[in-house]
Amino acid sequence: PLRRLTVTIQARGLSAEEYRYTQAKTGLPVVKQIMQGISYKILFGIEAAAYGAQKDPLVPTTIEVVSPALKDYLVKTFRASEQCIAIADKDLPKAPPAHLVVQWRERVRMLLAIPLGAYVYCYSGSYKPWQCADQTIAFFAQQYRKDQNSFLLVLSRDQDVFKRVLREFKIPDTAYAVRSVEPRNLFEYLSAADVGLLFREHDIINWVSRPT
Repeated sequence: PLRRLTVTIQARGLSAEEYRYTQAKTGLPVVKQIMQGISYKILFGIEAAAYGAQKDPLVPTTIEVVSPALKDYLVKTFRASEQCIAIADKDLPKAPPAHLVVQWRERVRMLLAIPLGAYVYCYSGSYKPWQCADQTIAFFAQQYRKDQNSFLLVLSRDQDVFKRVLREFKIPDTAYAVRSVEPRNLFEYLSAADVGLLFREHDIINWVSRPT
């Protein structure tokens, strides 16, 4: 017998809104802004078709979202069926044992020459506009001026741009480390920190997301 066809749509974010947000940061001429408006409508239409309620009854569809807020948005904006939506949880990482975190903390601090007594701030992510990387570095610069025992650990593929901006803020090389870390080693490096930094602007793309 033939197996019944099923479809799973992974909703990891809002493509149209992310496009709109990113383009708003560019300050392009009016003509290009009009073209961007058309691109936004196309992306919005694709999402409406993917998430909308008009589904083929012969092909069961599940929409896998990363947060309850994204579920609510899809239902309200695209008339997605609540019964078809599931919250993704298989990719949620499990917290490592406490004793292992202590070992990792000492090892990574030694590897990066971070004083064991330093208060370490950590930013993990890219330099995309919605990540608020500039605001993050500005915040750390303020903290460093208050307490020179502060240290910033940046875990990112965008190493060059982070180093450039840190130099622009006149933060000494001894007060930060910028590294690109494989996902399997991320927890180990995060263990070196005392606090994580996560700034977001007031925008729908940030309210429906589940930061990695």
